[in-house]
Amino acid sequence: MSFPISPVPVDSRLGTAPSSPAVGRRAQRAAPRVSERSSLSWPDSPAAFAPRPVQPATRREAGWHGPLSPEAQARLYLEILEESDYAERLAPVVGGDHRDVLDIGAGNGALSRRCLARPARWLAVEPNVAMGEALARLRPQLARDGVDLAHLATTWQGLPESFCAESVFAFNLGATHHEADALFDDLVERSRREMVWVVPAQYGPSTFCLAGFLPPELHGADTGPAFERTLAALAREQQPQAIDFVDWQCRLTFKSRELVVRHFLERLELASDSAHGRAVADYLDYRLGPGGEEARIVCAKRSAVLRWRF
Repeated sequence: MSFPISPVPVDSRLGTAPSSPAVGRRAQRAAPRVSERSSLSWPDSPAAFAPRPVQPATRREAGWHGPLSPEAQARLYLEILEESDYAERLAPVVGGDHRDVLDIGAGNGALSRRCLARPARWLAVEPNVAMGEALARLRPQLARDGVDLAHLATTWQGLPESFCAESVFAFNLGATHHEADALFDDLVERSRREMVWVVPAQYGPSTFCLAGFLPPELHGADTGPAFERTLAALAREQQPQAIDFVDWQCRLTFKSRELVVRHFLERLELASDSAHGRAVADYLDYRLGPGGEEARIVCAKRSAVLRWRF
């Protein structure tokens, strides 16, 4: 189902950045089209378990061994992508007819490679080493399929101005909801035909992949949909022409319950012997219930697919 909406009002405190000539030419747009691509049930936190609020000061206490390194986080994210239906659910909405793609924050290309026509040129911009290695493993098969993959190990801020493409992707990139205006100004000049962003849209945390398995009292993160921050940061003439919402499931299987607890404590930067850490461990034990050692964590997710055509 699709229906038009008015452009999102822009807080006057945000101001409007001066538009380049290219942006000015692209500013005459109809109101965005919004559609739902539905839909999993959205489980509430079990009412039977009501953890008491915990003060953030319990973070980084003795017993906490430090956050995961970027490479460790990337390897974990790769495992999650293997089990989740993210790419399978999102690819039909993004579309599979893209022949010339500049992919910002490409990750391992789980979604992007499903959206390429054949033949295609795919420039993957990805600074993380583990993700770059995953992309390299794809290259032989992609070449046989007629896809020319080039990997540039940099961030969007470090990308030379000369890099442009027919289609520009930015999928699950933090800048889409933390630096949306700056990202838009950069990428709009690089796209000759279309720009597509995928932004978290669930009413729940968007801090780390499995955070939504915990109630707000324990994950302590903002539960407002991230895409709302994206739209609020974009000026009226920068608003997307269409928005599609897609529900999917984030999944990861752990070999033991101890690893489940360790994962959440590491991602929340909590000591196991802190009050907050013990509350998280107790909640996880309650949610997982009786059973064997292996445990699978499943979180309902929603993504907003924002699209601009030029």
